[in-house]
Amino acid sequence: MAARRRNSFLESILLLRKLHPEITINVIIAFLYIAENPGINIVELSQICGFNMPTASRVARALGPEGVEGSLPPYLGLVDIFLNPNDPRGRMLSISDQGRDVCARLDAIIAESQPIKSRQ
Repeated sequence: MAARRRNSFLESILLLRKLHPEITINVIIAFLYIAENPGINIVELSQICGFNMPTASRVARALGPEGVEGSLPPYLGLVDIFLNPNDPRGRMLSISDQGRDVCARLDAIIAESQPIKSRQ
């Protein structure tokens, strides 16, 4: 029996789960918003994602690389976290090189998408 094709949304989610099998929807949402809004800060991430501040901070730190002060498991390395030059207490977020690679792969999945015909 031939494998059923996946739609682009499902294929995209599975690509992200390959990065870490326990990746959460909050991490995925934050990653996609950061990709669309380079230089966003934690407060803005909280607002745009509808997260409370502790959740936004935790998610951003999980998207960062291992070895960076304050980063948290699973250390996905998809986002660079740096000090806000206008507020030394704040952090700004931008997509890392690895994150840009994932975005390019997601864009390719979406570009190649075709509707799946139902089996009626």
